[in-house]
Amino acid sequence: MRSSFVGQTSYKTVCKKCKQLSASSQTMHDFQVLELEVKDAGGKKKGAQATLQTSLETLLEEELLEGDNKYFCQHCDSRQDAARRTEINSLPQHLILQLKRFRYDLKTFERKKIKANFSFPLVVDMAPYLAPDGQATRLGKRVAGRRDQGGDLYEAESIILHKGKSAAQGHYIALVRRKEDGLWWQFDDQTVTCVGSDLSTTSSFAKDEQREGSLTSTQVYIIVYGRRGARDSGSDAAESAELDMGILPPTTRKRVAELLQDYRVSKDTYRAKRDAFLERLHRKRESVRKFFEVSEGAYDANLAFCVSGEKLQSWSTTLDGCESVDMAGFRCLHGMVDPRRIEELKVLGPEAFEILMETAPVKPVLGANMLCVSCLEDVFRKELTELAMERRNNDVLVEFLEAPQSPLRELQMNGTSGENFYVSRRWLQRWMRGSGLRDAMQASPTADLVCMCGNRISPDPRAHRDLEEISSTLWAYFRGACTYFGVPAPEIGRNVEVCLKCSTAMLPQRYLTSSRSIAKAEKKVAEALRDIATKSPLILKSRDSYCVVPIKWYYEWKKLLAEKATAQTMIESIAKCLEEVKSHCKGDAALWSTPHVAFVKAQLRRNAWHQSLHESNLLILSAPMWKVLRNVAGTRDNSEVELQLVMSKDLAPQVVTKPQLSQGGEAEAAAGGPLSRVWVFGTFEGEGKTAIEVDVEGTTTVADLRGILEAGKHKPRGSITGMFHCQRLLPEQRPLPSLGLAQGDVLCFETSKDGESSSEDAQEEKNFEGTRLTAF
Repeated sequence: MRSSFVGQTSYKTVCKKCKQLSASSQTMHDFQVLELEVKDAGGKKKGAQATLQTSLETLLEEELLEGDNKYFCQHCDSRQDAARRTEINSLPQHLILQLKRFRYDLKTFERKKIKANFSFPLVVDMAPYLAPDGQATRLGKRVAGRRDQGGDLYEAESIILHKGKSAAQGHYIALVRRKEDGLWWQFDDQTVTCVGSDLSTTSSFAKDEQREGSLTSTQVYIIVYGRRGARDSGSDAAESAELDMGILPPTTRKRVAELLQDYRVSKDTYRAKRDAFLERLHRKRESVRKFFEVSEGAYDANLAFCVSGEKLQSWSTTLDGCESVDMAGFRCLHGMVDPRRIEELKVLGPEAFEILMETAPVKPVLGANMLCVSCLEDVFRKELTELAMERRNNDVLVEFLEAPQSPLRELQMNGTSGENFYVSRRWLQRWMRGSGLRDAMQASPTADLVCMCGNRISPDPRAHRDLEEISSTLWAYFRGACTYFGVPAPEIGRNVEVCLKCSTAMLPQRYLTSSRSIAKAEKKVAEALRDIATKSPLILKSRDSYCVVPIKWYYEWKKLLAEKATAQTMIESIAKCLEEVKSHCKGDAALWSTPHVAFVKAQLRRNAWHQSLHESNLLILSAPMWKVLRNVAGTRDNSEVELQLVMSKDLAPQVVTKPQLSQGGEAEAAAGGPLSRVWVFGTFEGEGKTAIEVDVEGTTTVADLRGILEAGKHKPRGSITGMFHCQRLLPEQRPLPSLGLAQGDVLCFETSKDGESSSEDAQEEKNFEGTRLTAF
C-alpha cells in the first residue's frame, strides 16, 4: 500500500544570511495526492494555457520570506530573510495528481469552477521534479539506479472528468486504460463503454498541437500515472520475501513459505474466476449486440414471436438476471395471447428470437399471430359499455348541477317526504368534480360511513361529519354503477342508526388508525392519566364544577402508568370507567353503597381544599379532565355524576351531587357483583406509602386480610394495629362483603411504626398536611 500510493515531500527553508537549512527541513511528509494549480503559473503571457509542466514548477518554485514575514533563524538567533521551497523526495508507483478546479471567490463568497484548458502528457518524466537526493531515496535501496531503465517515467492509467458548469453541480466520469491492450474504457454510472486507444477522438479531449503526446481538456480533474515497467505490489512483496528468506529462522521460513503458497493458489484461483467471468461477459455482449442488429431488420409478421418486455430488458442489461422467460401469465383462458396484457409484450423476428432462445429459453412459445379474438371482443364490448356509462354519467352530473328541480335533487332542495339516503360528502365532491365514473367507483359511496358490521352507521364521529343527504333517484343511479363495477354499496337510509356493537368495540380504534395517530394517542392518554395519578392533589373551589368516579380507577391508572401499559390498554380502562358511570346514572347499578369523601385544607390558600384520596371511596375530577377522558375514549354519551362544593368558613365543604348518590347501610353490598378485589394503602417495607391490589373471597374477614398482607410479598413496615375504610375502623372478625365495600375500594392500615416518618413519606405528608374533615 505504501509503496504503491504514498510518496514523500519536504519543505526546505534556507537563511539568506548564513545559508543554513532550518531544523524542520529534514522532516519528511507523506502524501497520496499532489494538488496542482490549473491556471498558467509562468505569467509570461496573459491567458497562456496551463500545462502539467508549469503546474509542477509552480508547486516547486521558491518563495521569499521577507519583511513582516521574515523567518527566525536558529543559527543567527534573529529574524532573517529566507527562501522556502517544496521538494519531492520520493514518488509512489501510482502517482495521483489532482487539479484545483474549484476556488472560493471573496467577492461573491461562492465556490466557482475554473474552466481553463489544461494540457497534460500521457507519458511524463518526473526526474526533473525530484529532489537532488530523491533518486537514491525514492523507494529505498532496492530500486536505486532504476532511473536509467525508465524508473522515473510515468504513464497515464486513469483520468477522472468533472462535467458541469459550476462547483455546485456536475457529473463525474472515469476513464481507465487496460494494460493488456492499451484500450481506454469509460465508466459513466452503470454505463461502461470502450472509447479506443486514442482519447483525442472523444468529445472531452483534444490533441495539443504544440506538445507531442499531450492532450488538452477543460474537464480533466484527476490524473493517475503509473510507473512504467512497475509490477504490482503483490509481486514485489513476494519477490522481496523470497530474497529475504535466508535470514529467517527455519520455523518462520516454513510458515512464510506456506503463506506464499496459499497466496499463489488464491491468486491463480482469482485469475481463473476473473477470466471465466470476462469470457461470459464477452459472450453475453456479443449475443446482445447481434440480437439488436438482427432486430432492426425486416421480418415476416406471421413468423414473429411475443416476449415479455420486462424479461427482455432484464436479459439484455444483466449477466445473470434472466435465465428463462416465463410466458404462461400472458395466455388467456383459451390458450392464446391475452389482449389485456398486449402492452407488456415485445414482438421479435425469428432470428432475434432464436438468439434469445440460446441463452434464455422462452416457455411457452407465443406467436405474434396468436392474439385471442374472443377475448379481444370482450375487451371491446366492455370498453363500449363503459364509454356509454361515462356518457350517461356526464348527463347525470350536468342535470344534478344545473337543474335544481330535477328528481336527482328533489329531497335536498325542499325537504319533501319520502325515502332518503346518505353518502360520503367527500366521495360526492369527488364525483361532482367530474373525474370520471371509473375513478369515482374505486371506492363505495358509503365506504367511509358504514361500521365494521357493514349495515349501520359507524360510531366514529368523523363518519357523522361526513354524512351527505341525497335523493332516492340519485342513490339508485349510484347503486347501479356500483353493481356493474363490483363495488359493495350498503344502503344508509334515514332510519339507520349507529351500530351499538361497534360503538363499544371500536372505542379505542378512533385513535389507532395510523402510526401518526398511535403516537398521538399514546401521548394524549398518558398525559391525561399522569395528570390524575401523579401530579399534586387537585385544588377544589366552590365556583367550579367537578365529576366523580369510583376511587379504584385512581389506583388502576396509577398501576398502568407504572407498568408502562400501551395506549390501547389505557383507552380500554378509561372506557370501562365511563361505562360504569353511565350504568350508575341510568340506575342499572350503584357504584357506592356508602359514598364518602374526606378533605384537607390547602396551605396558603383561602377557602380552598384538597381531597384526601386514601380516605375516600370516590375520586373528584375537574370538568376539563372529564371532557378529556370522554374524548380519549371516543364516547358520545353525556352521562356523568356532577359534583359541586358548598363552602363555609373553617368547616368541611358540603357536597352536592347530580344525580344524588345513594347512601345505604353497612350490610348493603355493592352492586358491582361479589367482592373479589380491594386496594390496600399503607406504609410498606422499602417502598414507603403506596397502595397494592389484593384478591379476596366472600368469606375473607379483616383479620384474614391482615394475615394476607403480613405473609405476602409486600410486607407492612411494622405490625398492623388497625384497618380503616373511609376513616372508619373495621371490626376484625367481620367478613369484608358485609362492611358495605364496593368492588376495588381502598382500605388503609396503621402500624406500630407509623410514628417514625421516613424520607419516602416526606412528599406525601407535605401534600396532605392539615386537619382532615369529612363531607359525608
